[in-house]
Amino acid sequence: MIKLSDKNQIIIGLNGGLGNQLYQYAFGRALSEKLNCDLVLDTSFYHSSSNIFKETFRLGNFSLNKKVKITKELNSSFFFLLRVLRKIFTKNPVSSILFNFFFNNKVKNIFLEKSFLFQEEIISKAKTNSYFFGYWQSIRYFERINNILINELDQINLDKTLINKFINENINQDTAILHIRGGDMAEDGLMDYVPVEFYIKSINYLKLLHKNLKI
Repeated sequence: MIKLSDKNQIIIGLNGGLGNQLYQYAFGRALSEKLNCDLVLDTSFYHSSSNIFKETFRLGNFSLNKKVKITKELNSSFFFLLRVLRKIFTKNPVSSILFNFFFNNKVKNIFLEKSFLFQEEIISKAKTNSYFFGYWQSIRYFERINNILINELDQINLDKTLINKFINENINQDTAILHIRGGDMAEDGLMDYVPVEFYIKSINYLKLLHKNLKI
């Protein structure tokens, strides 16, 4: 169970890979600044049965704010309940009564992301001692603290030798890097599959622009 301290704080439920976690940290960091409260990162998802892609906590290699707390005390039932309620409830915040079993002390609110679009109601209704679960992939959530994030998301002990070597050997003006999304898009219900035809058309279009295209 997550134990809320006497101080005001917000809890951000982490899930997904490195990119997702960076957005979630940025969202939580900005919200904690706005509410003048502590930030807790909940990594319980990575130890639950809901973590079907076997992702892991990846923010340990970054210079996160030293006051940020990390916990992993929730169980699989909690995340199953989150997924069910996200489909039922259309407005935030969601009543915390159903979740009180999972917390030593009662949280005031549960906020669940409904779409990838910026949700103003999340910011306007956000309160301390609340739990937030989502991806939060809009810069509008955290653009006001960009300078803070640039410093705190500096990667520790990053050896750039191999990165620079790969870039020098493989990347030039005729290079295109193609990222193909997989089955995770259908799992959370927030995204639709991109059809194969889209990738084929994109490649053909780029080949028209660059005769020596390398993908």
